[in-house]
Amino acid sequence: VRALLRTLEDLGATAFTTRSAVDAAPVVVRGPLKAGTVKIGGNFSQFISAPLLVSPMIDGITRLEVENAKEKPYLQMTVDWMTQQGVKVDYDSKNYSYFEIKGPQAYHPVNARIPSDWESVAFPLVAAAVTDSKLTIEDLDLEGNQGDAAIVDVLQEMGANIHVDHEHNSLTVIGGTKLHGITVNCSDIPDAVPILSVAASFAEGTTKLTGIEMVRAKETDRVAVMHQELAKMGAHIEETHDSMTIHGGHQLTGAAVLSHDDHRVAMALAVAGLFAKGETVVSDAQCASVSFPGFFEIMNRVGAGFVIKE
Repeated sequence: VRALLRTLEDLGATAFTTRSAVDAAPVVVRGPLKAGTVKIGGNFSQFISAPLLVSPMIDGITRLEVENAKEKPYLQMTVDWMTQQGVKVDYDSKNYSYFEIKGPQAYHPVNARIPSDWESVAFPLVAAAVTDSKLTIEDLDLEGNQGDAAIVDVLQEMGANIHVDHEHNSLTVIGGTKLHGITVNCSDIPDAVPILSVAASFAEGTTKLTGIEMVRAKETDRVAVMHQELAKMGAHIEETHDSMTIHGGHQLTGAAVLSHDDHRVAMALAVAGLFAKGETVVSDAQCASVSFPGFFEIMNRVGAGFVIKE
């Protein structure tokens, strides 16, 4: 949390953690905030969206200068949400290198529909693609700007049979087709890396996931963790600080694997277990509920066959 607290301090707040040795909550924050220019690292969209959302309530011009912005679709979603509620934001719509807001401005109430979460859709989508299944996923946000919707394009490029129905906001995946390795720049879809590494293990040939340095600083170092756990199942993976290379097409074997208390790792490994030979046991899999409550029950309704052990 240090980077976020530093941004608040740069905007005039008193902000610190009571556990500075581990850089974690609880945190103490005392206002008020003051207008000015602050510089923010661009690795994590949340650390940009948070001060961006509060900037309209600051008297004066607040300018956020972002160094090498990643996760750009999430930044665009933030601006769109603010604009929808009547706030004017001047920003670099290409590189997201700056955001400028003149305050004070007021947010206006709106009637809005919360879109479906493509980060969660990715797991049943890949599960169907790597097994002999036919699955239709309904009520999707096909016209929005969620970066993780790109998982559909990536899987189609790998050879997955996916039909997108814009009229009914749904897609149908027909599994059983051969997938093949490709190169994917994941800088805008970092949360998809765990499940993409699973799809790549199933695919024939070599898949390279690039632009993933920030994935090492999520709930876990997801690059190292997925490498470690998929290797237990027989996957052939190499990693650098900013990439994963997966040599796919090898039959995975069921194994006892660790979720590392990371929801996306737990769900990705569970999907890997669906096409592995033998039994796969994912420890502490209940952490999946952080982002996808009922994941295992919902998957079982369409035939996954997960056995949940307390």
